[in-house]
Amino acid sequence: MAHAFIHVASGTTLPFLSYLASGVITLFITSGGGHWAVRGPFTNPAAMQPGASLAGTSMAIVASEMAGSLLQPFWAIPVVAIAGVGVQRVLGFTLVILVRAGSLPGLVYLLVVPTWAGM
Repeated sequence: MAHAFIHVASGTTLPFLSYLASGVITLFITSGGGHWAVRGPFTNPAAMQPGASLAGTSMAIVASEMAGSLLQPFWAIPVVAIAGVGVQRVLGFTLVILVRAGSLPGLVYLLVVPTWAGM
């Protein structure tokens, strides 16, 4: 799996593609530890390639997992229960926040983090 990921991503696009792939995986695996159990075995070897940033790629995965929590707001379950409102009211707000707040880290992992690879 790491070899396939290396062939698709270059050292400069690896953090951004990890950010996107991590967002998709977050839809199915919401636990941070489970997320790393799935992503770690093929992302870390891919991030060891020349020109890639291991720290940037790892942080892209973490940022995407946190942004995914806006799409599946398990943290909002007690708030929804106490307030007596439907989950759909909360999801509308969190989806807007996800689009606005999730775009900035995506751009950072596409444009800024690849310049860190030499550090």
